Amino acid sequence: MEATKELLKVLLPEDLWESFDIVDVKKVSNTITITLEEHDQIKHPEAGHEYEKNGFYEAKRVEDYPIRSSKVVLMVKRRRWIDFTTGRSVGNTCDTVAHGPMMAKELALFFKDYLDSHPVPASAVAEHCGKDGDRLKRQYKEHLSGYREWDQRHHAEEWLLFPENKGERLSIDETAPSQGELYNHCQQQRSPQRERGDSGTLWPRLLPYYHGHNPTPLRRNTQLLQPPLHQRLGRTAEL
Repeated sequence: MEATKELLKVLLPEDLWESFDIVDVKKVSNTITITLEEHDQIKHPEAGHEYEKNGFYEAKRVEDYPIRSSKVVLMVKRRRWIDFTTGRSVGNTCDTVAHGPMMAKELALFFKDYLDSHPVPASAVAEHCGKDGDRLKRQYKEHLSGYREWDQRHHAEEWLLFPENKGERLSIDETAPSQGELYNHCQQQRSPQRERGDSGTLWPRLLPYYHGHNPTPLRRNTQLLQPPLHQRLGRTAEL
């Protein structure tokens, strides 16, 4: 039994192996599905309240780390009790599940940290982890990246500003991150210790103005009709 418990510690998130029992394991194709049922114990009962078991909440599908190149899906069944004092259904919280992307928190943090710090597509990471690439891209955009809460999201197509990167020595350049786009940007001047474009060097990035202020697809031979750069920067910051 002790050896089995140690194995569960390695395979499952901590809160699950402590509070749940494995009741079923199935492998279909390259997916391992592990069904877990919560122990019959309320973690934080209210003093003086009486409780009675009332089955389980609907099982939650939670993605976890792959095992031997197989996807791992945890079907987590949390217990439900009736609180006779209040008449309400109550249950324990499960802190090891990231409820937005429905992943084990350890796995969600791994994907977030890796995709935040490496210039690789989510689909490439998903391939090595036995996950669906399109699904991981959606999970990263909608939940893991913090994109929906980003305070510059609504104007990001026109300009970005990182005031913490402002310095006394700035260079002005332009870049085309994808076909049909051209951006001016300021960044801290290159030094032997810091290459241009390193994290922490970009200050503002601006989409050039065109006739009619319409950011149409850009070409090198398109005539730009734009005010001086210091005036355009003045919309977002003072030099």
